[in-house]
Amino acid sequence: MTLEDRVTQLEGELASLRRRNGALVAFALIALTVPAILAFREGQEKVIRAERFEVVQDGKTVAELSASVYGGRLKIYNKEGKFVAFLRALPDGGGLSIHNKEGKFVAFLWAHPDSGGLDIFNNDEKAVATLWAHPDGGGLGILNKDGKAVAALWAYPDGGGLGISNKDGKPVAGLWAASDGGRLELTSPDGRVRFKAP
Repeated sequence: MTLEDRVTQLEGELASLRRRNGALVAFALIALTVPAILAFREGQEKVIRAERFEVVQDGKTVAELSASVYGGRLKIYNKEGKFVAFLRALPDGGGLSIHNKEGKFVAFLWAHPDSGGLDIFNNDEKAVATLWAHPDGGGLGILNKDGKAVAALWAYPDGGGLGISNKDGKPVAGLWAASDGGRLELTSPDGRVRFKAP
């Protein structure tokens, strides 16, 4: 074997050793790095924490999650950026308000310690109807455009009742169930009884 042949052979062996050493170094780096990455990820919290979080679409906020003195709250906006829904914690439970596409307040669902209710509002944001629960059952109230209660339907221990009021909210008629049958009473706006049966 000539000197030139021996140098060529040594160069080949050296290149082969370099390739093997490179592979060993890469394997060693992977063997040391992967467990460290996995350990880091396992120790990481899988929760994003912030005082406020916004979802944005085309530069406009479409949802906003934040905190209040009573707990959490979530505001929802339509694609025009108008406020359309608001879910929040309240002192007695939760509340959900619904707004129309112009952002006007039209409905509110609420909770109390022993009941829940729903209020409906007109386009002027005035209450026109309310539905609620109480220990004896449910109730429904109807208000006129001026906010005066003009009708009420409710449950109580002996059955159901219906109350009718004039435009000023003065009671003028009542129909209700009693343990011995039905009752009807008609009154004048000043409270004088006009008719009563039985």
